[in-house]
Amino acid sequence: MDALHRQAADDWINDHLDLYNHALQIGDSAWQEQILDTLNQKEEAIRLLVNVLILQKLWDRFDAINRLMLSLYDLAREDESPAGQKQLYRAVRELGKQRAAVTSQIRSLTSSPPLE
Repeated sequence: MDALHRQAADDWINDHLDLYNHALQIGDSAWQEQILDTLNQKEEAIRLLVNVLILQKLWDRFDAINRLMLSLYDLAREDESPAGQKQLYRAVRELGKQRAAVTSQIRSLTSSPPLE
């Protein structure tokens, strides 16, 4: 279990235990039962939470790559030397490959499983 998964699981469980304690304090037995049912199905809920966190990190990386690509395009437009432009466009192409890899990871996490 990696650090992100472990932290998400710890936070999720602690949050639900806090809710359970609050339900206990106010005497809401129906809510307590609902929270216990949710805790019993924690693996799926935590898996979904971890996927959301991973997707957020991937989208942040995607946005950072786009911003860097735009900056390099601006520099290339301002650079009057063909060698400098060539080097900047080469860097943009490399970033495009990185962006494609991130896009592939995003798609793999967001694609729905086939219906059975």
